[in-house]
Amino acid sequence: MFRRRRLFNRITRIIMVFILGLIAAVVIALSQVNLETLRGDLLEILRDATGLQVEIDGNVSWKFSLRPRVELNKIRVPNEEWAKNPDGFTARKIDLTLNLISLLQDRPTIQNVKVYDVEMFIEENEKGKLSIKEHKEHADGTPVTEEEPSATKQFDKYPFADPGLGSVEVRNFVLNYKDTAYQLSGFNLAYNQTKETREYAGWMKIDTKVYPFIISFSQFNAERKVYPMRIALSTGGEALVANVALEGTSKMPIDFKLNGNIPNVAELGKIVGVPVPDIPMVKLNLAGGFDFNKITFKKSTLNVRGSDLTFTGSVDWNNKVPKIVANLSSNKLDLMEVFPFLYAPGPKWVRPKRDLNVFKDTPLYGDQMQNYDLDIDVDVKNLIVYRELNVQNIDLTARLKDSHARLDAKFNFTGGDVNAALEIDADSNGVLYARGAGVGRNVSVGDSLGMVREYDYISDLPVNFDFYLEGNGDNLSNFMGSLTGPLKIYTHLLAPSDAADEEDR
Repeated sequence: MFRRRRLFNRITRIIMVFILGLIAAVVIALSQVNLETLRGDLLEILRDATGLQVEIDGNVSWKFSLRPRVELNKIRVPNEEWAKNPDGFTARKIDLTLNLISLLQDRPTIQNVKVYDVEMFIEENEKGKLSIKEHKEHADGTPVTEEEPSATKQFDKYPFADPGLGSVEVRNFVLNYKDTAYQLSGFNLAYNQTKETREYAGWMKIDTKVYPFIISFSQFNAERKVYPMRIALSTGGEALVANVALEGTSKMPIDFKLNGNIPNVAELGKIVGVPVPDIPMVKLNLAGGFDFNKITFKKSTLNVRGSDLTFTGSVDWNNKVPKIVANLSSNKLDLMEVFPFLYAPGPKWVRPKRDLNVFKDTPLYGDQMQNYDLDIDVDVKNLIVYRELNVQNIDLTARLKDSHARLDAKFNFTGGDVNAALEIDADSNGVLYARGAGVGRNVSVGDSLGMVREYDYISDLPVNFDFYLEGNGDNLSNFMGSLTGPLKIYTHLLAPSDAADEEDR
């Protein structure tokens, strides 16, 4: 027993001496690490990982521990010379946690990354090229050719290579893209892998609200030639789930299917940087594709409190003027349920002491008509405007091209039929010139008053009307002030020739 104890003690001492010796050797080796050499190694890693011309303008320092930490200061990626902003990416500081053993090897391994105070300026030239500068050399110093861009790699099972990082955390992030700023208080991304998937789990923080998400990649589908991808995002309540397929090419077009419930549309708007009013829970089912020049929607549906909307269409920005094509249909669309904020009671109206400008100087944005082409068709079976006031069988088409717009509409209202057309032109100063005409047959004014629960002071006899109106202006006030044209209103008991003319000026 005594001999066994002595043997155990000797073995223990040997092991302790070995460990202490190993630690001492590591400490001595690390004490010889040249920070400038480390700077060069880290630059090589960052450039190879991102394909971008990363620069470190500040100092490089490090703190030794079992998980050595390196601090990089003033990191940037320059923009191309033609860009307005000289830098496309700047960060005040980056903290890198390194693998201890890798420091003794040819190239260190980064485990975790924390990035502080990031600002990005991404611009686009006339040819559609982004401004941020790519890295033009391979690790061995040989130049990258046009046929082999640094950011394009071929992968077998997954669309992205294993980043070799445990997690990436960014604190304070601002993206400026095409003169629009998108801001995040922070986000975190942790990489995990299983036998069948590669997964990125993390969160986004906007102001004080945290939104968790998971992005999961499955192995390459050889039959469909796509990389299946699944995204789950929580905005509070049931997660919104998107199934996406990335095409297995260098351009990586995307096919997507998105389904789930959005409990708070305004919260989702904050995430994508678009102000959205407070709309009740939306149940959606979207399908389509995206190829960086055009987004296409296949048959997709939205449901809000019993209202439904089915649509197909596309947004094509490949040309000088973006073109929007949409086909919209609905069996029931209740505006009071979909947009309750429009009907919420406001402050008590107080009559102004000055003369009231009914239409005010609200701009009409005629100068924006040159920025888009539109091709829209709408088919709504029942549109509820207010209480029981509804419009049925709406058939509307809208076309816009070269600052010329044409709208045609027909619908049923209170048992009658209405047909109308409107043409609008805009000049270089944004002044609108509009011409509209329409006819109505057997429209019951009395029924319409009853629908909004107002007393019927008007006979319930159906009326007919014909009108032709013209007007122009760059704001609503002067447009309505210029409006002129004949308006005829008569009952079905009178012939149009017997009706009195009323001119609206």
